[in-house]
Amino acid sequence: MRARCKLFFIFATLTCLLSCDKNSNPWPAIAKADLDYIKLMVEQNHAGYVDPNNPQFKTLLDEHYKNVINQLKYVNSVFDVMNLENEFIASFADVHVSIDWRISSSFPTWTGVKLERHNQKYIVAKVMDNWPVNQPSLGSELISCDGRTTTEIMNDDILRYRNANYDVEYPRVRFASKLLIDDGIGYRKRAEKCIFRDSSNNEAAFTLRWQPLGNHLTAEWDAGIIQPSSFSIEQLSSTVSWVRMPGFDPEGDELEKFNKLLKSLADLSAKSDNTIVFDLRGNGGGHLGVQVSLLQAVYGTPAIMTLFPKQISENKPLLRVSSFYIKRLQEGIDTSGASIMEDALKQGLPFVKLVQHFELGAADKRSVEDIRKSTPRLVVLTDHFCASACLIFTNMVLHEPKNLHIGKTTYADSVYSYTFSKSPFELPSKLGVFILPLAIFGANGPIIPSIEFEGDINNSDALKEWFLKLNLPSQNDSVHERK
Repeated sequence: MRARCKLFFIFATLTCLLSCDKNSNPWPAIAKADLDYIKLMVEQNHAGYVDPNNPQFKTLLDEHYKNVINQLKYVNSVFDVMNLENEFIASFADVHVSIDWRISSSFPTWTGVKLERHNQKYIVAKVMDNWPVNQPSLGSELISCDGRTTTEIMNDDILRYRNANYDVEYPRVRFASKLLIDDGIGYRKRAEKCIFRDSSNNEAAFTLRWQPLGNHLTAEWDAGIIQPSSFSIEQLSSTVSWVRMPGFDPEGDELEKFNKLLKSLADLSAKSDNTIVFDLRGNGGGHLGVQVSLLQAVYGTPAIMTLFPKQISENKPLLRVSSFYIKRLQEGIDTSGASIMEDALKQGLPFVKLVQHFELGAADKRSVEDIRKSTPRLVVLTDHFCASACLIFTNMVLHEPKNLHIGKTTYADSVYSYTFSKSPFELPSKLGVFILPLAIFGANGPIIPSIEFEGDINNSDALKEWFLKLNLPSQNDSVHERK
């Protein structure tokens, strides 16, 4: 009910603005107020703005701000407001900077074709039955539309308004379906004719027919990845366990499932010939404490203090000092941290170290070699969506030489992370809220797997069958190189 009231208030306010003077256009002023506020909050709260190792941050912020301000004259509707602000947010090229809109951008339309990104190609994954025009065959590759390459369309029409990171694979995988689906985000001319290349290497042109995309079809036809969200564990064989880890932030019912999973892992870790696969597909990150608890369950508390002392003790990101974050910490997240930050603010310091406390006790008295002989092999399975804490966990697991990384290359994370996603910044327009990263974690990724899966990474059955057939090195051998 509260959400409905707020939404009614938003539309009532906007209706009033429009009805007060029919000859005026209020939208540029609304957009500018939001953009000014976003820029100000970045200056006051984003870790990058005071990062001495990234002087380009301020320069790029000013450039991207001027770019969107220069487009205010084209803003004539609420959707123009949203698109302009989407472009500004996308310019940060960071999954930790985002806007959560309270209304949809537009009524989506589509061409009856679902595209997925596989091996750096846009492949037809599904086609809608009984479409009014001919459709490309399954497995065909989209080459171009109306004389524009898929790269041009992806960069100029899609990533520009979603995630302007043109150097990594993750955004292209996530938004592959958007090439033939128009959800109203960004400005684009809907393609009329596209060229596809089939499995026999023959190229053919197909005329597109755009039709409304109903909400009941969105989840199936317009998703970058479809994976179960629950924590689970499955025994693939007498020595191989498959652990599904969709994230590192279990809450509610998922927290209970996660705790049961930890108990099962502790039992599995008793045998050194066991292999435990952590399925991290779609894992966008979470909390370091969850990762530590997983390693505790597998190795035991004393052992991880011996095997991972540096990774745990030095995982202290630099936290941006600001009044906003002091208030958030005082609201119950970390009152001691708020006190430390208040002192830093009085001293004019830009950062404080975020100390994350783990009661782990003393280190294992056994040698590292003896510990490794008594522990199972861990395997991390990633896709292009592995980001933030998922990257940290992958690196921690691969610190141990007999552990293995399979699947697809991960996302390349930004230098900045750590957000208060549940306490976002409210836009002046009330159209949505946005979040920012407040800490410097350091660059991370992309991480390239030792063994890459060439098939459909979303096909769980095929993945498991493939893994069981792998001829893995002996557990006594190092299976990856650490630089």
